[in-house]
Amino acid sequence: MWHPNFVKLEEQARFQLTFLWLDEVLGEHGTASWIGALELSDQSFKEAVPITELPQLLEKAKTEFGWKKEAPGKAFILYEPSAQSGHLLRNDVITGVTRFPDLIGQYLNTKGKMKDPVADLGADCIFVTFPANILPKGQEAAVRGEIEDLLTDTLEREKLGTVLGGALGTRLAYIDLMFFDGSRSLKAAASTIASHPLRTKAEFYHFAGAKRARF
Repeated sequence: MWHPNFVKLEEQARFQLTFLWLDEVLGEHGTASWIGALELSDQSFKEAVPITELPQLLEKAKTEFGWKKEAPGKAFILYEPSAQSGHLLRNDVITGVTRFPDLIGQYLNTKGKMKDPVADLGADCIFVTFPANILPKGQEAAVRGEIEDLLTDTLEREKLGTVLGGALGTRLAYIDLMFFDGSRSLKAAASTIASHPLRTKAEFYHFAGAKRARF
C-alpha cells in the first residue's frame, strides 16, 4: 500500500488510515477474511491498482485460485502468539485456532484482566484446560480435536453452547467454548469431556479475569 502523503504521517496513523480505506472498499468482514498481510511502501509500483479496484482484483483472484471462505462464525483462524512470560493461563500456548480472534487478542493483551465481551448477551466465554502431556505424542492436535468434536455435538445438539476453537501449550491443552446456559452448559461439557477414553479431569475458566467458572 502506497500513498504520497504517507511520508507526512506516523506509522500508526498510516496503518489506521489504510484499514479505514480497506473497510470502506471490502467491508470489515471482507478485510478480516481476505487480507492476509499488509505492507506499507515508500514508493508506487507500475503494477499498482487504485484501492477502489481492489474488490474486482479480489474476485478475479478468488476465481483463478479457487479461494473460498466460510460464513462469519464458521471459519477458524490459526494463530501463534508471541512468547509470554510468567505462569498466567494461556501464556504457554504455542499455536491455536479460533472463530473469535478478538477474544484471544483481548485476553493476551490484558493478561487475562479483560472485560466480558458477551456480558450483555446472556452467554459466557469459557476455556477448558487439561494437561497437555496426557495427549498421545504426535497426535496431540488430533486427539484434542476429538474432544472438541464431542463437545460440539453435545453443546449444539442441546442448544447449550458451541466450540470457539482451541490451542496447545507446553503445559496445558485448551478448548474454547461459548456457553448459553451457565451451569447446565458447564455440567454437560464436563460430563462430555469425562466420557472421552482419556478420562481427563478438566478445569473451566472464564476468559474475563481468568477465574474458575462458577454459575
